[in-house]
Amino acid sequence: MKRRRVLFVDHTAVMGGGELSLLDIATAYRETSQVLLFTDGPFR
Repeated sequence: MKRRRVLFVDHTAVMGGGELSLLDIATAYRETSQVLLFTDGPFR
């Protein structure tokens, strides 16, 4: 079965609760995912 690619989108690059959860998820799926941030900041 072909693995699906995932694009995670976040409106900010400031580290908060949602971004910490996103970091955990994106790290687990690093082979098939990318993260798009609308601003520059520490999460980058």
